[in-house]
Amino acid sequence: MIKNVVVINDFAYINGGAGKVAIMSALALADQGINVFFFCGMGPVCDELKSSKIKIVSTDQGDITQGNRMKGLLQGINNKFAEKKLYRLLQQLDKKSTIVHCHAWSKILSSSIFKATKKAHVPVVITGHDYGTVCPNGCFYDFRKNEICSCKPLGCKCIVKNCDKKKYVFKAFRIIRQFINRQFIKGNDLHYFFISEFSKVKIKQALVWPIQEHYVVNPIDVENVENSNVENNNIYLFIGRVSQEKGIPIFCEAMKLRGSKGIVIGDGPILDSLVKKYPMVNFVGWKKSEEIDKYAIKAKGLVFPSVWYEAAPLTIPEVMGKYGLPCIVSDACAGQDYINDGFNGYIFKNGDVNDLIRKLDLLDLKSKKLQENILHSFNRNTYSKKTHASNLIKEYNKILEEYK
Repeated sequence: MIKNVVVINDFAYINGGAGKVAIMSALALADQGINVFFFCGMGPVCDELKSSKIKIVSTDQGDITQGNRMKGLLQGINNKFAEKKLYRLLQQLDKKSTIVHCHAWSKILSSSIFKATKKAHVPVVITGHDYGTVCPNGCFYDFRKNEICSCKPLGCKCIVKNCDKKKYVFKAFRIIRQFINRQFIKGNDLHYFFISEFSKVKIKQALVWPIQEHYVVNPIDVENVENSNVENNNIYLFIGRVSQEKGIPIFCEAMKLRGSKGIVIGDGPILDSLVKKYPMVNFVGWKKSEEIDKYAIKAKGLVFPSVWYEAAPLTIPEVMGKYGLPCIVSDACAGQDYINDGFNGYIFKNGDVNDLIRKLDLLDLKSKKLQENILHSFNRNTYSKKTHASNLIKEYNKILEEYK
């Protein structure tokens, strides 16, 4: 029977999707009476964790991308301090009722945490928030060519190819780290919590050690705010980082060619160039949740044109649940798992602006029916924190039963 869960995450605050899920999961488990330890690399500790019963255990180290570069490289490959601290914690816990659940560790803690779990003989869970356990740059994407990378991870083509955003020396570091990661993770009682069928297929194709596979949906806030008047609205929405891999140029080009109104909520490295090129698109920057509400209820639909894989983009079910918004999603990414094509949205061919325009035309015609389908079929309970905690506990107990 599960009693203790050690949640592993580099940061004790929300700095992205994985961090948000790690913290939400920890809080949900604590609410169910589980003894939760949040093992992290640095703070500041967010208010939600501070006000909970969760025990914070921090190595108080810095992000490897900040400060002394050589020290950061060594820490990123083998953080011995984190290993020892985690092992000491695990030694205090009953291994028959303890699970270590890993979310993110590459920025501070490093994969040396898996040496500690192996030595302590404690079952390990990894949530597949990205592709970092199998791909050196974590996303199967060539940032130089702006396209999906099909190279076998750590194969000859992968090793010689500079797919990194920066110089090849950074790719070389990632390659060395990945080889070492494989050795550190190998030998653990490893359980993989997949968060989409799409990402499961991609990850399993590249795994080099045996795993036990599970499927657990990530928690998000999908409480209905107000249903958008999609039949009369004429604005299309993009929410996300304004970067090449997110497909934002395709969205802007479609708005330009159709003469449609578009709103972009987000910021990123190519924002300035897009603002100059597409004056008909309203770039409003990052917004808080309640501010996004104001834009979303005035939209006809969301376009999610990502040209890389993603793992399980939560924006799509979030806008469906909160505003009843139909979505148009690229067929290159895991977001397509949420779409029943022609029922709650449409799937378009990755990178094909003409196909995106065709799907926008269809959404214009069918928006009311698509929204009706969403309102009748969308299950908010699937994404609730309580359901998530219940599913986690169920899977943890299965793991511990098999581990005896």
